[in-house]
Amino acid sequence: MTETCTSISLFSPSQRIGTLGSTGQLIPGVRARVVKEDGTLAKVGEPGELVVNTPSLALGYLNNETA
Repeated sequence: MTETCTSISLFSPSQRIGTLGSTGQLIPGVRARVVKEDGTLAKVGEPGELVVNTPSLALGYLNNETA
């Protein structure tokens, strides 16, 4: 997650114990999904790539327009 400079999820202040395998709830304004290699959404338990969209996401890489 080098393309984002902020957190994307947090545990609720009222939650005292985290859920195993969880990172908490998405922060307002953050959208995330897990997609398979063919671009379709992965189902629960299926492997895939985490795709995140947030207002703090970098628009590109310095001096690298193709990245």
